[in-house]
Amino acid sequence: MLKTIRDACQLHPLALDYTMTDAIENLADLIGDEGDGAAFFEKNHITRGMNGLFREGLLRLGGKSD
Repeated sequence: MLKTIRDACQLHPLALDYTMTDAIENLADLIGDEGDGAAFFEKNHITRGMNGLFREGLLRLGGKSD
């Protein structure tokens, strides 16, 4: 029998914390060695939308997109 999502997954301790200061990452903090990119991606799941945003943003920064 397959496990339910509730049985198969564990919530991150901050997932139900309503103080959003620690739960929301600011990508601007990762610029210029101010943050740790690896730590950001350990706490965040890359969705299809985020993947597209990163891809298009990097293409634009590289001058390869309008």
